Amino acid sequence: MSFLASRTRAARDGVGKPLRRLEDARLVAGQGCYSDDFALPGQVYAFMVRSPHAHARLGRIDATALTTPGVIAVFAGRDAAEEDYAIPRADAFPPFVTEMSGVPSTSNPLGLRGGGEGGTTPALGAVINAVVDALAELGVEHLDMPATPERVWRAIHEARTARTRATSGP
Repeated sequence: MSFLASRTRAARDGVGKPLRRLEDARLVAGQGCYSDDFALPGQVYAFMVRSPHAHARLGRIDATALTTPGVIAVFAGRDAAEEDYAIPRADAFPPFVTEMSGVPSTSNPLGLRGGGEGGTTPALGAVINAVVDALAELGVEHLDMPATPERVWRAIHEARTARTRATSGP
């Protein structure tokens, strides 16, 4: 059973169930269309500035960018809270239990891990799963990290070769 099939079977009610993406073949083939590809009258772009420090306390927001040509607004978190932009809050989530993993680092003599390492680790799996999901229609079922262009190309090529062998017979 594939990883995707196991996730689908475990989530029959839709929560956590992967959605079949229709745009992947187009995007993998380089035929995507992004906001930078067109210009509409009055079109604006959003630019987000985040603190480079985890859990930093921001003293103030410098809104002098408003004097820069082309800048039409500067928003801070307080603005979103006042307008109630349907930002999820803690009371909107169901209760859940968290656990700490006591796996020491093998690259540090004290077994210590960097402060940001815990927050980024899940993203690695999510990204590689997204790449494999995007390539599933091409027959790719597995891809080792890191997802370099060469590895992605090889996976596509190997899947095509295997598919050709399977359809042409011995």
